[in-house]
Amino acid sequence: MRPEELKQWRGRLGLTQEAAAKIFNVSRVTEQNWEGARTPIPSWVDYLSRDAERRARQNDPGVGPVYVIYHSRRTDVPIVGRLPEYSVQPEFFRTIEEALRFVEKKWNGDNFHYPAIVDERNEVIWQVGELAEEMAKRRSEMRDKRSPEEAAAMRRDMDEFVRRFREEHAGETFLTDDEMYDEFGLPK
Repeated sequence: MRPEELKQWRGRLGLTQEAAAKIFNVSRVTEQNWEGARTPIPSWVDYLSRDAERRARQNDPGVGPVYVIYHSRRTDVPIVGRLPEYSVQPEFFRTIEEALRFVEKKWNGDNFHYPAIVDERNEVIWQVGELAEEMAKRRSEMRDKRSPEEAAAMRRDMDEFVRRFREEHAGETFLTDDEMYDEFGLPK
């Protein structure tokens, strides 16, 4: 990245030198020296600046058009080469907010795996891990807004779903929550 490109990047995001320096975990003087071509700009600045720009686009609900891409079937095989046509599904949306609402509705669905949100240039705006965090945040906010009656109705619905699931899958072996946490090394 050249000094003038760094200045342009900072201008696009509306950042001060101080704010840009925080993104790069350097002092404002270092940022100033990079922009003034007094010291060379490390190669990692280019990566962090692109990531910061991508994250800024995540928070702009008007960004669009975008696509939600996802696998319609679960796969544990790494994606290498050309994918089977049935596997990857693209969905078009005018804005990121519309795409996020779609992801929220489909999240945890049987035919919705490893989603990402990309723009028209096929640049990733939201990665699957970031979407997981966003969906958890949105669900938490939703829970906070529920009345006690709504929460009780949801618990009843969930209990009914679990009962039906157990009936349909009687005799099958499943990991308990504790076993699953242990199996995948997750914190309890």
